[in-house]
Amino acid sequence: VKAGKDVSYLGVILIGFGITGILFWSVFRELFSSNSANNIYSHTLKLVKSNQQVIDALGTPITAHGDQSGRNRYRNISSQEYIVNNENYMRVKYYINGTRNKGTVHVDLKEVSRGNYEYRYILVELTGYQRGTIMVEDNR
Repeated sequence: VKAGKDVSYLGVILIGFGITGILFWSVFRELFSSNSANNIYSHTLKLVKSNQQVIDALGTPITAHGDQSGRNRYRNISSQEYIVNNENYMRVKYYINGTRNKGTVHVDLKEVSRGNYEYRYILVELTGYQRGTIMVEDNR
C-alpha cells in the first residue's frame, strides 16, 4: 500500500514539473522568439517610424500601442496565425498616433522555413481626419 502511495505522489510531482516546464517554455518563446508578435511589433515600429510618408502624415512624435480595453488600458498586440494552401502566415495589428493624425499598422508575414517568417507587407491605414493608406513595405 505504501509503495502505491509513493508511486502516485511521484506521478503528481512529475506532472507538476511537466506543466511548469510548459509554462516556462511558452513564456520564454513569447519573450525571446524573433517571430513573436511583440518582437514583430518592435521591428516594424522602427520601420514605420523611419518612413518619411508616415512622418509627414502623422507628425512627430509617433507613439504606438496595442488594442484598447474598456478602461482606457492598452492590451497586447493583436496577432493571428492562419494557413493558406498548407503555408503558414501571421498577421499583426497595432495602432499609432502622431500629432496630426492616427493610424493602424497592418503586418502580414509568410513562413519561409520552420519558425522563420518573411514580411509580405507592412502598411499604415490612416484612421484620423485624413484617411488613406501608406505602404511601408510590399513583398507580395
